[in-house]
Amino acid sequence: MPVLIVYGTKTGTSEKCAKYIADRLNEPVTLVNARDGIKIDLSPYNTVIIGGSVRMGHITAAVSKFVEEEEGELLTKRVALFLCCGFSDKENIDRQMEINYTPALKSHAIAYKCFGGELHADGSNKIDKFVAKMAFRADGDLDLTPEINYEAIDELINAVREDILTTA
Repeated sequence: MPVLIVYGTKTGTSEKCAKYIADRLNEPVTLVNARDGIKIDLSPYNTVIIGGSVRMGHITAAVSKFVEEEEGELLTKRVALFLCCGFSDKENIDRQMEINYTPALKSHAIAYKCFGGELHADGSNKIDKFVAKMAFRADGDLDLTPEINYEAIDELINAVREDILTTA
């Protein structure tokens, strides 16, 4: 059965991560940007991967709405969760997962990962531009510019593959 990846993206980072998963999963995949507002029929899918970007501590509203509306059915399927955000330490990642996904969905998930993120100085509003420019100007030996963590994406892919193989 095909895999569904539902993501929410503002600047393209979550879409980039979703496409990376789709290209490497070795399963038929349907990609849906939750921000497109399409009603999704979950019945053809046994596995659903959900994720999106975090801004000001919260995942994209469209992803949050999808999870809220479909949680009952999602709990009957294999689910993997991801976030794209600048946090890399376990404590902050766990906190962001708790804020953005329900305890039931998080505990049901095959895997959940934070994929890091990207800052875009050409963000779509003045606040985004200001935050990105400040991060890019950070000086010293510490590089505060977030990057996509492809190792974390590969770990999620491997967990999903393994679960599909053991339950097939």
